[in-house]
Amino acid sequence: MCVSYSGRCMLSNNMTNRDANRGGCAHSCRWCYDLIEDGKVLNPEGDYFAMSSKDLCAIRAIPRLMDIGVNSFKIEGRMKSINYIATVVNTYRKLIDEYQKTHKIESFELYENMIKKGENRLASTGFLFGLTVNEMLYDLNKSVPTKEFIGIVKDYDEKTQMATVEQRNYFKPNSKIEIFTPTETFYINIDQIYDEEDNLLDVARHPLQIIKFKCEKKLKPYDLLRLGD
Repeated sequence: MCVSYSGRCMLSNNMTNRDANRGGCAHSCRWCYDLIEDGKVLNPEGDYFAMSSKDLCAIRAIPRLMDIGVNSFKIEGRMKSINYIATVVNTYRKLIDEYQKTHKIESFELYENMIKKGENRLASTGFLFGLTVNEMLYDLNKSVPTKEFIGIVKDYDEKTQMATVEQRNYFKPNSKIEIFTPTETFYINIDQIYDEEDNLLDVARHPLQIIKFKCEKKLKPYDLLRLGD
């Protein structure tokens, strides 16, 4: 969307001599700007003008794209988290499989809600259904992160039923946790959290800290953890 239509990637090259399309993007389109006409600042006080687009969510366009012969889709994953990439790839894979099997999509909202669990900025259909102001991210202050990604499973001891996790974001004991895997999604309740020395923690507050908790259901390395509803 950015390269083919808007030319925003050229801003980085022009303003900072960093080539966006070769991995050196300076994110110039997301900087804070004022919109000025005839010496007058047009954007409201406290707000700023941005040249950034929203993330592309093509969920509702996939069936039509498949119908016209598109047989390969690329997921943009540069500078995105493992949670974002896993969520988006898993969602599109399931949608494509459903359409190939049944030639219809039972619920687009189901897939859109799945995507939202990995978002860290607002999304739109981009230019796929025509360009409107809703496809642009003019005020980044209105971008609201969605469901919190809190950790990655490193190991699981079947005898003790203890999961070892690399923590990513703040969460507390007695939390409902969503476990996201390549094949299934399920929920567990965490009663107590321990550090590597088996000290009881009142909260998991340090990113990349190794923590442990008991889980009766077997977990696998690289299962992802998100805060539940």
